[in-house]
Amino acid sequence: MNDEKFMDGKQKIRNIILKLDEGRVTPDEAKRLFEQGMSTIEECDSILNCYKGKREEIS
Repeated sequence: MNDEKFMDGKQKIRNIILKLDEGRVTPDEAKRLFEQGMSTIEECDSILNCYKGKREEIS
């Protein structure tokens, strides 16, 4: 489940970057996309930290 959530988050971040790179968004939309991207990055980071803990338990 976390694998899918991480991959979905990764794709969401890519889509946000593409929209921002196009430069066709209003400042308010850009701010909303940025905040959404940062939130998604934090979620993905949390998933990676979970796997790091599991890897250390195995070692």
